[in-house]
Amino acid sequence: MMLSWFKSLFKIKPLPRKTMELQANLQAIGGLPMHGEAEFETYENGEWEFETEVDFRNGSPAEPLTVYMKGRPIMSLRAEYDESEGKLSSRRGDILSVTPEEGMPIEVKRGGQTVLAGQFERHPKFA
Repeated sequence: MMLSWFKSLFKIKPLPRKTMELQANLQAIGGLPMHGEAEFETYENGEWEFETEVDFRNGSPAEPLTVYMKGRPIMSLRAEYDESEGKLSSRRGDILSVTPEEGMPIEVKRGGQTVLAGQFERHPKFA
C-alpha cells in the first residue's frame, strides 16, 4: 500500500528516444591552453539539449566564456576549477536563439575575442 502511494507522488516516465546528435570539437585559437566540445541533441518528443564544455590545461584557471553561433551570443559558460561549462535544455524552459545545424560554425569568446572555434558534425550514429 505504501509503495503505491509513493509511486503516485512521483510519476516516472521513460526517457524519450534521442533522434539526432550534433557534435563540435572546439580547437584553441593561437595555441591557448584549452580545448572544448559542444553537443546538441534532439528527442522524439520535440525536446532538445545543448551543452558546451571547455577544459583548461597546464594549470590555467577556468574563466567565464560566451558561446556564439551565427554571430549571436547563445549562453555564458560558468567557470569551475579547471573547466567552464554551460547547458541549455527545453525541459527547463530554456530558449535557444539559434538552432545548431550540421556544418554550422560555433565560437567561444572571452571578452569579445574568439578563443575556441569548431563546426557541428552529425554524430556517426545518426548519419
